[in-house]
Amino acid sequence: MTSTTIRTLLYLLLWSSVWFSGGCNAQPALTDIREIPPVTGADQPFAGVFGSLDGHWKGVFKIYRDSLPGDHVAPQQLSIADFHRASLQLVQTIQVDQWYRSLTPFFQRVRIRDVYSGASGSQDTVWSRGVNKVQNGAPWCAVKKPDETVLHRGKSDGPETLIWRRDERRPLKKEYFRETVRESAYAILGWGYYGQDDLRKSPPWWFYGEYRRIPEPAEKSPSRRGN
Repeated sequence: MTSTTIRTLLYLLLWSSVWFSGGCNAQPALTDIREIPPVTGADQPFAGVFGSLDGHWKGVFKIYRDSLPGDHVAPQQLSIADFHRASLQLVQTIQVDQWYRSLTPFFQRVRIRDVYSGASGSQDTVWSRGVNKVQNGAPWCAVKKPDETVLHRGKSDGPETLIWRRDERRPLKKEYFRETVRESAYAILGWGYYGQDDLRKSPPWWFYGEYRRIPEPAEKSPSRRGN
């Protein structure tokens, strides 16, 4: 084997290594909240889809339990009227702060502070961090909580609304949210099934969040040591 042949083989081996290790538009895992994915042509229609969220938002997120789930399909169109049913019982109210900052038209970081109040008046604060990103031709939301990383796939429904879905079966974690963002307020309405919940029934869990924009630069997002 000549030296030229050896050099050629080494070059091909190196090139193949770069290719298969992701040197050609490698995509990070969908749950990755650190690396910005390379933008593809399929991503272009979603440029700026998260921009209206940039800044600081403050509000409440309410969790309801339906004591009498019916035999009908989970709804895709949600309104505040869905939360006025007598069978819905409020089980938790969470005080929420969210700080969003777009790094590119396709990638946005978020830090979330949830404050839970106990029956005795005690409060428990939980911090999470995550990203909204466009990857593989679709919007995604990945949030790293203290006990799990939650992933939702998004879909546009008009200029102000994103639909977010989660569908895991082992264990069951099925969620649907409609998130509508306007200039100074946004709302999120949704439902969910978990654990042993019966998918043949209407959703037993319902969610409603309402937030207002706080006039504060996004750069003032709080930081925690080690993040």
